[in-house]
Amino acid sequence: MFKLILTGIIAGFVNGLFGAGGGVISVLALTMMLKTDKKKAHATTVMAILAFSIVSIFTYGIKGNVDISTAVTAGISGAFGGALGAYLLKKMPVKYVSKIFGILMILSSWRLLCS
Repeated sequence: MFKLILTGIIAGFVNGLFGAGGGVISVLALTMMLKTDKKKAHATTVMAILAFSIVSIFTYGIKGNVDISTAVTAGISGAFGGALGAYLLKKMPVKYVSKIFGILMILSSWRLLCS
């Protein structure tokens, strides 16, 4: 339980600080430290990110740092993408999920390092 709480605190902190990244920490912690199945770790992380996001929405929103129109449009279209991704997660072999996730992390890292 301590590892799970610590993971949540660290993932939430990173998500709040950078606006992203908490999910990566959560997936890694769930699979490596808590030995959770990879598909279940991804799905569980998506659920946990909801809590991170709600807190971040209010924190950023109070400070006037949210473009409401863009957020609503991205949120609605993202909901459709999320439904499609959740559907595919059930159907896709775990090795492909891991490879796609790894490629996205490399691309994200590269973008951050080059900016």
